[in-house]
Amino acid sequence: MSLAADALQPFFVPGLINVEGRPDPTPLADLVGKQRKIGFDLDFDNAAQAVLADFRDTKPVLNSYAYDCSRLAASAFQSMRSLPDLIASSEEVAWGLIRSYYASFYAGHSLMRIFGTSCSHFDRNHVAFIINLGLAYGKRPTFQFNSGLYQCAAFNASTAINMKAIQLNNGGTHETFWKAFSELMKDLAARVLHGPLSQIEAQSVYVKLDSFQKSITSGGLTSGSWLSAVRNEVQYRNGYGAWLPVDIKKHHRETLSRLGAQWKRDPMEIDVGTGAGGQIGEFVVACAFVVALCRTLLTRMRDRSPKPARSFASLGPLSVLRLSEQLAA
Repeated sequence: MSLAADALQPFFVPGLINVEGRPDPTPLADLVGKQRKIGFDLDFDNAAQAVLADFRDTKPVLNSYAYDCSRLAASAFQSMRSLPDLIASSEEVAWGLIRSYYASFYAGHSLMRIFGTSCSHFDRNHVAFIINLGLAYGKRPTFQFNSGLYQCAAFNASTAINMKAIQLNNGGTHETFWKAFSELMKDLAARVLHGPLSQIEAQSVYVKLDSFQKSITSGGLTSGSWLSAVRNEVQYRNGYGAWLPVDIKKHHRETLSRLGAQWKRDPMEIDVGTGAGGQIGEFVVACAFVVALCRTLLTRMRDRSPKPARSFASLGPLSVLRLSEQLAA
């Protein structure tokens, strides 16, 4: 059992661990800004510039968190399963690095759902639907309510959602996401110290999360977008010698391959933040850490479910892992 799972389980969004079966395909943004089957109370908190949706029931809210969590984690695991071979190949190392980034990006989104929040995109249709629904209630936002990325946080024991626009100056979607994710990890690390573990155990988990935090805020990128910056350098500027003619030597690629394969390990055993393998090695380790943490927490969610075989985690993202193992055999 992972000490990280022991430390972080108390902060899972209430009720998600009990969701069974395959969730209905309703993303969080669609739950509030598209579907018409499930009614809810809508309000605008003009002082906080937030949209509030109260369903008076946990089922629709938890279904959407479970659905988003499941599809995003499955994408992460699928992206990682052949990663070591790609990184070891001189012709595919660049795409291996890019895939490792997107795997961590998907896994990070899934992790946010596990803890009851999200970065969800509301398009023009979502915004128009919400405004028109508000008008039907006799309510109108006095703040600027446009399409974009919104942080959606569950509250009222997972019966309601608070949605607030988030953005960075001159930043894109990825930079905005990593800032929100970095803030979540920092908050969780602090809360772990006051959780149910012994002081020594809690401190070890805190140090691991803090090491990851330091990794993704390196290079002066205090917003936590270092992984995105490295990916941009590889993908758009042909940086780090990853494209043909490849400057990354065979022994270094083999090291990177081993580091990337750590996503199947206990995240507590991953030496994130040590700079192993140089800057590009640290990038691969940090990506693997995010995916490993996502896999570990979903496994804990399945194991603590009243019916583990029926858990949404078992039927969704963890089934991708079983398929990978079967294909490898």
